[in-house]
Amino acid sequence: MTSCKPGSQFEGRVLSVAGLDPSGGAGLLADIKTISMHGCYGAGVVSAMTVQNTCGVSHVEPVDGDIVQAQIKAVLDDMGINAIKLGMLHNEGMVKIISTVLTELKARDEKYILVLDPVIRSSSGAEMLSKAGVTAMTEQLFPLTTVLTPNIPEAEILAGMSISSKEQMLEAGEKIVLQGVENVLITGGHLAGEGVVDVLLTQTGASFFESEKIDAPDNHGTGCALSTSLACHLSLGEPVEVAAEKAISFVQQALKNTIKIGGGNGPINIDGYRHD
Repeated sequence: MTSCKPGSQFEGRVLSVAGLDPSGGAGLLADIKTISMHGCYGAGVVSAMTVQNTCGVSHVEPVDGDIVQAQIKAVLDDMGINAIKLGMLHNEGMVKIISTVLTELKARDEKYILVLDPVIRSSSGAEMLSKAGVTAMTEQLFPLTTVLTPNIPEAEILAGMSISSKEQMLEAGEKIVLQGVENVLITGGHLAGEGVVDVLLTQTGASFFESEKIDAPDNHGTGCALSTSLACHLSLGEPVEVAAEKAISFVQQALKNTIKIGGGNGPINIDGYRHD
């Protein structure tokens, strides 16, 4: 496909590569809604199709890798992009395809921010990335990543250790950074306690973000919203510490204003659903 990229571009261009959750609570649909709420421009590529609703995931079907690669290139060759958010990749093959595209961009010296949400398992326990995929992600995508956003269970897998305190979150972050990631934001919502601590580890040190723990009965899509919000703020030129704090605040507000949709774990309120 011929490039038709103009000379000047709208700032805040964010490309999400993620799975399709037909219920709209997570994945690509949730990402696009989040991007719009931040006043940014959202583009999207589906990495995998899922059969799921608020009650869980029953099937995952990967999209043909050649199509994914062609779609990403079509968007980037035309629009360019400020930030790329990667969500569910599902298998080793998809990881390799995306790392190839991103490596080509780097070779062309095209500047982009990469936020990687390492979706390994769904909140209902379904496998979203194979073990071979996790290894490939670590080896091929981590060195290209600006910010990695694992939750506690994902950080435990990636760091190879148990986490039950903010000190262990920091230790896990240090181990993950040694695998090639530039910055790591570990979210602490899975830890016991009345409050929540999120830990950001950068090349210059660590930051701890403390907030209240919200007992929200519906919390589907928190990881997607956080990583996408972070990508939006970074795409607009904000420093990683500021972007992380604002992304955490965005998710907090979405958790405070949830409404009931579906019979299971419903979505957080990322785009201001009406309550009346």
